[in-house]
Amino acid sequence: MIKLTENSSGMRKLDDVLSGFLERCGNQIVEDAKELCPVKTGALKESLELDVNDLGKTEDKTVVIYSNKPYAAYVEYHQAYLRPALDGLETKIRDLI
Repeated sequence: MIKLTENSSGMRKLDDVLSGFLERCGNQIVEDAKELCPVKTGALKESLELDVNDLGKTEDKTVVIYSNKPYAAYVEYHQAYLRPALDGLETKIRDLI
């Protein structure tokens, strides 16, 4: 039996692997969302960004995909591009591991 404690090297390695996996997943979502994003000027598409937050514990990691454009939520609500990108991740997850 192997026990991983919060400060063990095994837990730190696991934490690094998880961070890398979440970043790859997030990048894939951003890439797919940019392909699905409706384009008028291209500003919304180019504004999509990724942030992997690490709040100190493995279970506290989050992936945030966002835009600084004030109309991004409106476009998502009326012509979804983020939700389909997230939904499509399930079929690509094995390649990201």
